[in-house]
Amino acid sequence: MNEVNMPQHSGAWRGKIELLAPAGSMEKLKAAVLYGADAVYMAGQAFGLRAFSKNFTAEEMFEARRYCTDKGVHLYITCNIMAHPDHMAELDDYIQFLRQLRPDGVIISDPGVFLRFSQTAPELVKHISTQASVTNAQGCLFWQANGAKRIVLARELSLRDIRAISAVVPPDLELEAFVHGAMCMAYSGRCLLSNMLTGRGANQGECAQICRWEYKLIERKRLRKALEEGKNVEDNYQFSLEEDNHGTYLLSSKDLCMIEHIPDLVDAGVTSFKIEGRMKGAYYVAMTIRAYRLALDAYLADPENYHFDPAWKKELLQMTHREYGTGFYYDKVQDNAQVAENAAYQKEATIAGIVLGDYRQQGDYLPLKQYIIDSKQLGKRKQRELEKSGAQTTAVLPAGRYVAVEERNFVDKGDELEIIVPHGDILSYKVTELYDANGLAVARINQAQAKFYLPLPEAFPVLTAGTFIRKKD
Repeated sequence: MNEVNMPQHSGAWRGKIELLAPAGSMEKLKAAVLYGADAVYMAGQAFGLRAFSKNFTAEEMFEARRYCTDKGVHLYITCNIMAHPDHMAELDDYIQFLRQLRPDGVIISDPGVFLRFSQTAPELVKHISTQASVTNAQGCLFWQANGAKRIVLARELSLRDIRAISAVVPPDLELEAFVHGAMCMAYSGRCLLSNMLTGRGANQGECAQICRWEYKLIERKRLRKALEEGKNVEDNYQFSLEEDNHGTYLLSSKDLCMIEHIPDLVDAGVTSFKIEGRMKGAYYVAMTIRAYRLALDAYLADPENYHFDPAWKKELLQMTHREYGTGFYYDKVQDNAQVAENAAYQKEATIAGIVLGDYRQQGDYLPLKQYIIDSKQLGKRKQRELEKSGAQTTAVLPAGRYVAVEERNFVDKGDELEIIVPHGDILSYKVTELYDANGLAVARINQAQAKFYLPLPEAFPVLTAGTFIRKKD
């Protein structure tokens, strides 16, 4: 879709650069594509590491395949659990399903799963997941010799490490790396805390995110004594390790954010920039992809004269996130703690609605059929009466250009909004007139997911369905 051949320059540039987005649902997939993703990764309802994401049914996976093909976007399927014998017994059927789906790649971490794909579906392109902990060139070459086309590098690597790997492996072996999103405190995501404390297997897609919990220290002997004497443990024998007034988060990592370091990533040889976030909402996916799309395109267009625009980072600061950091890209794992000092999420901007369509109202009425569809709140009897009459139903909506919007948070007349177009500058908009689904002028829209209309200036570009509108801070 938006892949760009970069002009030759210094560094370990390996060819086209791909912007890869998470897709935890069809809504998120479409948002990612609209806002500039070259590829998306998703899971079915088995064999992926995000069991509590909505994920995709078999029918939805075929719908996603068709959509991505139509849009010229690559589709990758995660099959990256660490498989137990029960999983392996069901694997062959899933492989045969994927042979019909024909994704552009399958992301695998388990050697046994990889072997089975190679034996039963050699035509499917295989990517090695970050959970496989590939940390050196020899590991990359091993997987390539066995049929892998791409390596998702371990998150513990520095850019210096990646540059050294890139200098050794063949140019046709693609190197993918995470550039944005939540980080796991365990090595390459291989964590047992969730298994031990909740019985939910992190490496089977059921992580309870134990590392995000608040912890306090209680000395064992004093705890026993306090319980025996019936004393309040929290008041008497709890020793706080607080880093802020909410508690300590020694197991909770910073979120990764590399948008200010696009040139270093390209120079290191990374060919796919991966965004984490299949559990996040469609707005998060859209805005993150948009910011990285703008930064990446600006760099690829003119590397020598590239300047980072702080507005790109500002957009990411308006997303739900923990404290941002650069992971281990500039430091060895032992040299720089990535513990979040404040694990509380930063508040996200308030979404007003999502664009349904941009159209022009030609006359002073809406056709009856459209009016009935748009006015369900009138009640079934009134709808039947109107439909039976067969007459055109007059609406108040004046002639002119409008955007139809689906409500996400209440909108008032006088509100200052921002329309986040996928490409180009953000549009500022003040609500001077507000119309409900029937074309009636109102002062507020506050019904969940209600359809409403906003008049648009003629100078505004055509607004694509799926475009987000948010409230201005």
